[in-house]
Amino acid sequence: MGNLFSALRDKEGFGYTRLRRVWDEVNYLADSVSKGYVSIADLEKELEDYGITLR
Repeated sequence: MGNLFSALRDKEGFGYTRLRRVWDEVNYLADSVSKGYVSIADLEKELEDYGITLR
């Protein structure tokens, strides 16, 4: 996860505010998965719609 945030900061110019928004959304999605509102497969499918495949 640290690599993601380093890339967002170093390569995309994200500062504290945008990094914090991403972090908050990651936590929100993790909470949604843990409560059964959404599955990891659902999230992976959504990314695949944008041409991103996680391995």
